[in-house]
Amino acid sequence: MTQVHGCSINPFSDGTALIAWVNGNGNEVAAAADTSWLLAYCDDGVVWGKWDSAQKQWLLSNVSFPKVSPLLTKVNLQQLRVFGPNREVLVWRVEDGLNGRVLVDSADPTDNSLRTKTEKHILVGDRLLDGPVGEFSLVGDASGSRHAIPLACEEKDFKDGNRTRWPLRLQVKHYFTQDDTTGVVRIAVSRLVKVWNAMKEKD
Repeated sequence: MTQVHGCSINPFSDGTALIAWVNGNGNEVAAAADTSWLLAYCDDGVVWGKWDSAQKQWLLSNVSFPKVSPLLTKVNLQQLRVFGPNREVLVWRVEDGLNGRVLVDSADPTDNSLRTKTEKHILVGDRLLDGPVGEFSLVGDASGSRHAIPLACEEKDFKDGNRTRWPLRLQVKHYFTQDDTTGVVRIAVSRLVKVWNAMKEKD
């Protein structure tokens, strides 16, 4: 098996338990310990979430903005990621149920060509549509796309005089593998790390 550098990857079969936990209907899932953020794609919309360490529970966008963000169930789920600084649990729907994997960071290799790399992606949102409500803000763009991001945003975050800003960021981390025959290095797997508002937190 080709080695993926900088992390360990293991199967995860408790997708149903994970969904129950993030919805507040089940016990903590040990494989998802120390995760801070949640992003789920469902048949009927997007669900964002954040871990509330004081209340020891997940806060979900479908509570703050139920008309935009759907309930998260194993029936409508396409893909669910819970993630944080050091790990990500990914669950996705397959024909006969749910499949999943857990990715946990390990020591970076000394070879620079195989070291993990992070990217900052700009998230949809150049305007505040509503909120914040319960630590979530409804944001969108001119095309009509919208989602309830797990950040408290203000109108001024999206404006710089007459210029429009896109302040929402998502950090993605890439892990590499090397072909034993050709020596070619490629991205083997990627995961989400964090989401933030660049107007309130430095990149």
